[in-house]
Amino acid sequence: MERQLLMVRDVSEVPYDKWNLEKLREFLAILNNSYYAEATRIDIKKHFKRFLREQYKKDYRELFDDLRDLRITNEKSVNQEKINADTILQEGELGKLIRGAESLKLKALIILMAETAGRPSEILTAKFKSLKLDKGQMNIISTKNKTSRTLALNESIIHLRRYKQEYPYPKVQPEDFIFPSLDDRKKHMPIQFLQTKITKLSIATLGRKITPYFLRHTTLNFWQKHLTAKVYEKAADHSIQMASQYSHLNKQDIVDEMLSKVYHIEEVTKEEREEIKMFKEEIQKIVEAQDKKIKSLLKQAEIIKKAQG
Repeated sequence: MERQLLMVRDVSEVPYDKWNLEKLREFLAILNNSYYAEATRIDIKKHFKRFLREQYKKDYRELFDDLRDLRITNEKSVNQEKINADTILQEGELGKLIRGAESLKLKALIILMAETAGRPSEILTAKFKSLKLDKGQMNIISTKNKTSRTLALNESIIHLRRYKQEYPYPKVQPEDFIFPSLDDRKKHMPIQFLQTKITKLSIATLGRKITPYFLRHTTLNFWQKHLTAKVYEKAADHSIQMASQYSHLNKQDIVDEMLSKVYHIEEVTKEEREEIKMFKEEIQKIVEAQDKKIKSLLKQAEIIKKAQG
């Protein structure tokens, strides 16, 4: 984020505390017509939007027209150079992250984000009252659409129960944040803190950098292959049209799908060949028996015909 903000400062020449709607629109006009790739422009807008929210806090809606100018709605808002089939979590990598996590808290956080495909902000603002561990469920409030959705939990249950026993504050209450700030029970873990933790952990365990959103992308990519469109929309909290942003099919996925559904050719097994052979022999016996019976009937008919003549 710091690199993007320095670029904004150099281009706009506007101090961090002197922004207004007019200056914002002037900067966006320059950015939208710059030589930067679309993915880079989108990345800059995302970080700048977060900066304005944090810098101007409660006043940002009034000062910047609710940041409407910075809204990103096109399907290319995901930087495919950074997040694609090769960079999302591969088989076994989630386990490496969990095993490498330094605390029960971080282990529970990682597996919960991966299992629910929750946005980082949704998981960090979630409270214990949203969990129903006995039923294996979690109710998530969308930070994007302000709706709620209930998702199934599986492997995260045991991690959450272990972490709850070592919760950093006494007597866990339903209104407590599941992942609170280190120094204030009434505040949740800052997203920047989570970002730093995941980045450092991924470099140490996977040898490459990932961000919290990689967990959401990985899970949604998996869901798209297994859930119906209707269930996917509800679970992912976005329309099926938006799903293209989270679809990261690799070459083998495409080949496998075509072979199984377009060119569906199955080789017959040895056992199946034996069954077919036996079936053909049985059919042949029936045909031969019917043939003998017909010949016998024809012969009898001929004898009767001669006798009558």
